[in-house]
Amino acid sequence: MLYVACEGESTEPDYLQYLNEQFGDGDGRERQPFRIQPVYRKNGMTPSQVVEAARAAAAEDEAWALFDRDRWDDIPQAIKAAAESRIELAFSHPSTDVWRLLVALGIA
Repeated sequence: MLYVACEGESTEPDYLQYLNEQFGDGDGRERQPFRIQPVYRKNGMTPSQVVEAARAAAAEDEAWALFDRDRWDDIPQAIKAAAESRIELAFSHPSTDVWRLLVALGIA
């Protein structure tokens, strides 16, 4: 189980759920099964809130905080809190939004 707290309430959690559905069962050979548990809130969270949500949800399991790097002023505080809590960081990418659009259109 891997917990990923997300800044947004739609795009990133939908993408993580897609990864679960497409790849979570593994392939029976080299790729191990996995489960990503998205953690998010209605109306989103700041990066510091994302780190705290990841810490609270994961307890002793692996946890990641996922957020946009260009939108918030509290990113330095979030990075520090993540390091102190052993939370891994990931930055969202504009392609995530493009992927969501392609799925909605039935192309991806």
